[in-house]
Amino acid sequence: MRLALLLALLAPAASAQVAARLDDLRLATAVRLALVDDARTRALDVTVAARDGSVDVLGDVPPLLEPIAADVARAVPGVRTLRGLGGDTAGPATRIDTRPPDRPARPAEPVRPSDAGPLYHTVERGDTLFSLARRYGTTVDAIQRLNDRTETGIRVGQRLRVR
Repeated sequence: MRLALLLALLAPAASAQVAARLDDLRLATAVRLALVDDARTRALDVTVAARDGSVDVLGDVPPLLEPIAADVARAVPGVRTLRGLGGDTAGPATRIDTRPPDRPARPAEPVRPSDAGPLYHTVERGDTLFSLARRYGTTVDAIQRLNDRTETGIRVGQRLRVR
């Protein structure tokens, strides 16, 4: 009896916490999708977190792209403050470099219109179909179809059509 009463008292508080967390996850996802949908910021490797309308964008962002990415993130409904990317919140933006220390940065591939003909990529160490799909704004399934493949394994030096 006491346990049922305790659960009845705690249920509304737990439901409110779950709802708030879901709202935060929805906002973070909406900001990340907005960054991926914009061709100028698609290749950015960032992590987005949100709490009560305050959005943190963490990652290695070139200084020239910071204002563009900040505008894209601020345009998402529900974003009250933005930290990182030259955002509104006081304090320095938190930056983390997500590349392993032994792997140098590669320049971002140029975004090409789909009507410009096929686009190929030569596989380098550390590449995966998933990372190539993210870099070129496509899906793993699409790359597999373009290359008549059913397996996801790739090898260094292999030439793959990505568009």
